[in-house]
Amino acid sequence: MTELRESRIQKAARVGFWGAGLLFVGFAAPYAGQEGKSFLAQARDSSWHNLGDWPAAWCSIKLILMTLGIACLIDCLARVTLIYRHETFSWVLSFLNLVPGLGLLLGIYYLAKALL
Repeated sequence: MTELRESRIQKAARVGFWGAGLLFVGFAAPYAGQEGKSFLAQARDSSWHNLGDWPAAWCSIKLILMTLGIACLIDCLARVTLIYRHETFSWVLSFLNLVPGLGLLLGIYYLAKALL
Protein backbone atom coordinates (compact mmCIF):
# COMPACT_ATOMS: atom_id res chain seq x y z
CA MET A 1 0.00 0.00 0.00
CA THR A 2 1.39 3.40 -0.89
CA GLU A 3 2.04 6.09 1.69
CA LEU A 4 -0.44 8.43 0.04
CA ARG A 5 -3.21 5.86 0.27
CA GLU A 6 -2.34 5.08 3.89
CA SER A 7 -2.44 8.76 4.81
CA ARG A 8 -5.82 9.16 3.13
CA ILE A 9 -7.19 6.15 5.00
CA GLN A 10 -5.84 7.49 8.30
CA LYS A 11 -7.30 10.92 7.61
CA ALA A 12 -10.69 9.40 6.80
CA ALA A 13 -10.56 7.36 10.01
CA ARG A 14 -9.72 10.45 12.08
CA VAL A 15 -12.51 12.46 10.49
CA GLY A 16 -14.90 9.54 10.98
CA PHE A 17 -14.05 9.11 14.65
CA TRP A 18 -14.22 12.86 15.23
CA GLY A 19 -17.58 13.12 13.47
CA ALA A 20 -19.04 10.11 15.25
CA GLY A 21 -17.84 11.42 18.59
CA LEU A 22 -19.38 14.84 18.05
CA LEU A 23 -22.60 13.28 16.78
CA PHE A 24 -22.98 10.98 19.79
CA VAL A 25 -22.07 13.64 22.34
CA GLY A 26 -24.32 16.18 20.62
CA PHE A 27 -27.17 13.69 20.54
CA ALA A 28 -26.84 12.88 24.21
CA ALA A 29 -26.37 16.48 25.37
CA PRO A 30 -29.96 17.79 25.17
CA TYR A 31 -32.08 17.63 28.28
CA ALA A 32 -34.12 14.45 28.53
CA GLY A 33 -34.89 13.95 32.20
CA GLN A 34 -37.91 14.85 34.28
CA GLU A 35 -38.22 18.36 35.61
CA GLY A 36 -35.19 19.20 37.69
CA LYS A 37 -33.38 15.92 36.92
CA SER A 38 -30.53 15.21 34.56
CA PHE A 39 -30.67 12.15 32.33
CA LEU A 40 -28.02 10.48 34.50
CA ALA A 41 -30.13 10.98 37.65
CA GLN A 42 -33.20 9.70 35.80
CA ALA A 43 -31.40 6.52 34.76
CA ARG A 44 -29.90 6.03 38.22
CA ASP A 45 -33.21 6.45 40.06
CA SER A 46 -34.91 3.63 38.15
CA SER A 47 -35.94 0.67 40.27
CA TRP A 48 -35.62 -3.05 39.61
CA HIS A 49 -39.28 -3.38 40.62
CA ASN A 50 -40.50 -0.91 38.00
CA LEU A 51 -40.41 -3.02 34.82
CA GLY A 52 -40.32 -1.20 31.51
CA ASP A 53 -39.37 2.24 32.80
CA TRP A 54 -39.07 3.76 29.32
CA PRO A 55 -37.89 7.26 30.29
CA ALA A 56 -35.08 5.74 32.36
CA ALA A 57 -34.23 3.34 29.51
CA TRP A 58 -34.03 6.27 27.09
CA CYS A 59 -31.74 8.14 29.48
CA SER A 60 -29.57 5.01 29.79
CA ILE A 61 -29.26 4.81 26.01
CA LYS A 62 -28.25 8.47 25.98
CA LEU A 63 -25.57 7.69 28.57
CA ILE A 64 -24.27 4.83 26.41
CA LEU A 65 -24.17 7.04 23.31
CA MET A 66 -22.46 9.86 25.17
CA THR A 67 -19.72 7.60 26.50
CA LEU A 68 -19.22 6.10 23.03
CA GLY A 69 -18.90 9.61 21.63
CA ILE A 70 -16.36 10.61 24.26
CA ALA A 71 -14.40 7.41 23.56
CA CYS A 72 -14.37 8.23 19.82
CA LEU A 73 -13.12 11.76 20.50
CA ILE A 74 -10.37 10.55 22.83
CA ASP A 75 -9.31 7.88 20.33
CA CYS A 76 -9.17 10.47 17.56
CA LEU A 77 -6.97 12.72 19.67
CA ALA A 78 -4.72 9.77 20.54
CA ARG A 79 -4.29 8.95 16.84
CA VAL A 80 -3.50 12.56 15.98
CA THR A 81 -0.88 12.79 18.72
CA LEU A 82 0.64 9.52 17.50
CA ILE A 83 0.93 10.94 13.99
CA TYR A 84 2.80 13.96 15.38
CA ARG A 85 5.11 11.55 17.20
CA HIS A 86 4.01 12.32 20.76
CA GLU A 87 3.96 8.67 21.80
CA THR A 88 3.79 9.28 25.54
CA PHE A 89 0.80 11.60 25.29
CA SER A 90 -0.86 9.15 22.89
CA TRP A 91 -0.47 6.34 25.44
CA VAL A 92 -1.91 8.55 28.17
CA LEU A 93 -4.93 9.35 25.99
CA SER A 94 -5.39 5.70 25.11
CA PHE A 95 -5.31 4.80 28.79
CA LEU A 96 -7.80 7.60 29.45
CA ASN A 97 -10.26 5.72 27.25
CA LEU A 98 -10.91 3.42 30.22
CA VAL A 99 -13.09 6.11 31.79
CA PRO A 100 -15.69 6.12 28.97
CA GLY A 101 -15.49 2.32 29.03
CA LEU A 102 -16.63 2.37 32.64
CA GLY A 103 -19.39 4.80 31.69
CA LEU A 104 -20.47 2.39 28.97
CA LEU A 105 -20.72 -0.45 31.47
CA LEU A 106 -22.67 1.80 33.84
CA GLY A 107 -25.08 2.74 31.04
CA ILE A 108 -25.65 -0.92 30.15
CA TYR A 109 -26.33 -1.68 33.82
CA TYR A 110 -28.83 1.19 34.07
CA LEU A 111 -30.49 0.04 30.85
CA ALA A 112 -30.88 -3.49 32.18
CA LYS A 113 -32.21 -2.11 35.46
CA ALA A 114 -34.77 0.04 33.63
CA LEU A 115 -36.03 -2.71 31.33
CA LEU A 116 -35.86 -5.85 33.46
